Amino acid sequence: MSEISEQAEGRLDNLENIEPLLGSLRVLSLSTMQMALNRKEHLLAYKNEYYRILFQVISTLSKKERTTVLPSKADSSQAVLVILGSERGICGPYNKNLITMAQSWQAQQSKTYQILSFGTRLESLLKQSFLETDFKGSISKGSFPQYQKAHALINGWLADLKAGKLSSVEVLSFRKPPNGFYKPIISKLLPISEGLESLPGFEPEWPPPIVEGDPLPIIRQTLEHMVSINFYELILESITAENAIRYNLLEEAKENTRALIETLTIEIQIQKRQAITQQILEMASSAGLTA
Repeated sequence: MSEISEQAEGRLDNLENIEPLLGSLRVLSLSTMQMALNRKEHLLAYKNEYYRILFQVISTLSKKERTTVLPSKADSSQAVLVILGSERGICGPYNKNLITMAQSWQAQQSKTYQILSFGTRLESLLKQSFLETDFKGSISKGSFPQYQKAHALINGWLADLKAGKLSSVEVLSFRKPPNGFYKPIISKLLPISEGLESLPGFEPEWPPPIVEGDPLPIIRQTLEHMVSINFYELILESITAENAIRYNLLEEAKENTRALIETLTIEIQIQKRQAITQQILEMASSAGLTA
């Protein structure tokens, strides 16, 4: 067998060993993505119930009282950007795109800021960039957000916002626009910018709910809990995006591997036929059957 044929067969063996691994990784990404989507669906149903509470309680307020629901903006000039990076590899330029957008955000800041980053695979790329962040490890595990860690962060930000130490918190993560595929987007988390006029409409309850005490603290506490829900939603969407992108890349790699296997198989068959033909010609020539 020629050296070229041996190399081709060696490549073919490697590709045939890699193909099942690509398939397994692809299935894992798909299942993780689906579980994150299911959790997001349940979270949105839970969020909708909080919208219903807000709608019912706000309906008891006068127009003048509604203007005092949201707390006034803090005087602080401290801004926070949270980056939700990938937890695993094989997701292409996922983290690079996040870093590029974070650098753009950084260049636009005229006030003091802090950048918090999450994602084990993001850390190594951050060290190669000029972007200085406070790396906080993981914020998710598989298809699960780390709820306690996320909740502790939210409580700290809310306390700083009320104390006037913080002006805003924004989250940079991969999200899916209404028409299109996942891409890095910056979403405002704080201050609570939930426009009360944009709440989903519900049928008024009958009989009307009885709200004992001052309804404003109830509304504000509900809105603060909505911040946690929104943060969980962003984390779940980030998990979904990471695995959707990984799935697509693995699907493409699997198709390319199949194409290479077919090409190499044909190439090896041609080389074998040529070798057999050459042997037959040599045998015929040594037997004096050819001129």
